[in-house]
Amino acid sequence: MKTRAYSPFTIDFEPGRLELLAYLNGDAPAAVWARTLQPDVACRVIGPCRSVQLNELQRPVLLFGDETSFGTALAMRATPRRWANVHFVFEVNDLADSRNVLRQLNLVDVDLIERRTDGAHVADIVATLFRALESEPTVQFVLTGHADALPHLGRALKQRGVAASHLRIKAHWATGKRGMS
Repeated sequence: MKTRAYSPFTIDFEPGRLELLAYLNGDAPAAVWARTLQPDVACRVIGPCRSVQLNELQRPVLLFGDETSFGTALAMRATPRRWANVHFVFEVNDLADSRNVLRQLNLVDVDLIERRTDGAHVADIVATLFRALESEPTVQFVLTGHADALPHLGRALKQRGVAASHLRIKAHWATGKRGMS
């Protein structure tokens, strides 16, 4: 049996229903597994695990991530305040595809920054985070997605005076890591 982590996801225990959003990127084990899923096929579920507690976040919130973070954005909708005073910033491989997916998910107040192989887009991400901080000094940041990007962004925000209590960081994946090991 293979174990895959998807966080967060919606569970309704009574009918035994699980909903998750998966990014089908390449031939990674999780993408291959998700492509083979079929409705109404039983699977074993562990969790949900305690990760970023979205219910505990004070507003305003800026959620940064990549395509693997769209599910986290959806989970914000399940919090008592839903998407009120939440802004989303995603770095993505394909602007048009991502806009289409987000439109279908009814996600609003979203900035998309196209990923560049030379990494030049990171300056745009930092500038967007800093603008949010300037307009709302009490903003709480949730940084998710690729493990390599998050430490740099966290350091930049801390250097700008963001307190650790206003910063949540959760890597969803790392280059070269396969599975949960």
